[in-house]
Amino acid sequence: MLRSILRGLQVIVKTVINSLPDIGNVFGLLIIMLFVFAIVGITLFGSVLPDYFGNLGYGTWWVFALCVCVFVRGLGWVLTIVVLQLCSHYWVW
Repeated sequence: MLRSILRGLQVIVKTVINSLPDIGNVFGLLIIMLFVFAIVGITLFGSVLPDYFGNLGYGTWWVFALCVCVFVRGLGWVLTIVVLQLCSHYWVW
């Protein structure tokens, strides 16, 4: 009985270890997408909102915070509207 449980646990652990490179690839792709959207945010809002999108660090942080609010808490659109209302032409969006 104990031997079959340990054998099953061994299969699960091996599967998790074997899937780590694929998980790393997905994580790397998400990081690249995060930086791309941060650069887009810096390009669009850098001159209008330098406190939020003044450099790559701030831009990346705000894009990450927006993603966390959208996917985890469901508040992303509220944060988006608040940030866009700080712009003078937010109605364009």
